[in-house]
Amino acid sequence: MAPPDSDAAGPEKPASDLLHLGQSHESHGELFAALACYNRAIAHLIALAETESPDDAIGRERMPIDEFGPLSSSHGRVGRLLAIAWMNRGNALQKFHVLRGTYSEAAVAAYDQTISLLEPLAVAAPADHALRNSLGAAYLNRAGALLGGHEAGPSDRPEDLDFLRRDADSSARAALDSADRAIATLVTLPLDENISHRANLAGAHLNRASALLCNGERRHLAAARASACLALDLTVATAENHLAFAHVSLGARHALLAIVGRELSAPDRDAAGLLAEAGDVVDAGLALARRWERRCGTAFRPAAAQLFYTGAILYASYQPHFLAEFLDENHVLARERPALVEAILTRARRTAHERCLVANSAEPLSRTFHTLTDLSAIADRLAGPGPTGVPALP
Repeated sequence: MAPPDSDAAGPEKPASDLLHLGQSHESHGELFAALACYNRAIAHLIALAETESPDDAIGRERMPIDEFGPLSSSHGRVGRLLAIAWMNRGNALQKFHVLRGTYSEAAVAAYDQTISLLEPLAVAAPADHALRNSLGAAYLNRAGALLGGHEAGPSDRPEDLDFLRRDADSSARAALDSADRAIATLVTLPLDENISHRANLAGAHLNRASALLCNGERRHLAAARASACLALDLTVATAENHLAFAHVSLGARHALLAIVGRELSAPDRDAAGLLAEAGDVVDAGLALARRWERRCGTAFRPAAAQLFYTGAILYASYQPHFLAEFLDENHVLARERPALVEAILTRARRTAHERCLVANSAEPLSRTFHTLTDLSAIADRLAGPGPTGVPALP
């Protein structure tokens, strides 16, 4: 969320300058420096509103921000700039915790402050699309912060290969509420007026799907699928050219794979149709990640890895005869976590044996032999020396 022009005159200019500096630090991954700038900007703006004296505000801007009370949105320009500062603080905290796969109470609190400042303004000015978009983004980001560690992928332990089955908790339920509020705020904005309107709405639907997936009840799957598909539809035309849309597109594809993993356990499932859908989702997502990697390095590697490992788990569980080829085509990703790949290969071997025993005929026996041979061969290739440096996705 960008601050106003830093050249603008006024007692809030030091805070605006700090926000610009913080965003520069954040864009270079310097999160601690960015947070320091955002904290100083928040303290300066709150002090400015309370004292109405620029000199006093500058003197108090290094005070801990938790020593200041909430600021009413009635403080006009200062209140709106403060909402930007809180939003940026929340974004930086969320990035920090995403790296650790953890939940950040401080990020949620920052978004709460943003919402408390923007919501009265948005109610008073419903035609202000930029304001509503910012409010929707605050709810969207709050949902993402609440999901926190729920978005982590599988660990290297074999018993965690069923990571698609999650348990609901209070933070996931709160995330669903925030995502619903984001959608309600954003859905009536003209999507073609500003590209961020579409990006934020897509992100809100993705967070809604993720929050619903945190609930283990099957009755939520249809709603989760609908939200994931809406997120994908909103990004399909722009994911090739816009970074934010590509991130949401890959996230939506990962959510769809998780949904397919749940749906495949239903007794009345269309297994063939679901597995075909999963294959298409994985292939298209990995192709998108490869194209972006050729342009901007490995920024999309974590999202590609999520898709890859989820797809590999599905192949191992339901189509083990396709797993060796899939691992070979994506050998760069497969080499990144050898313990997890070995657990996936073990599951594939077990699945192949079980299907052969159930079928009890010569044809499945021959197919099982070829599957096991292929799995052993790919295991040997992956165990051998790989490329040096940081290899690109093939």
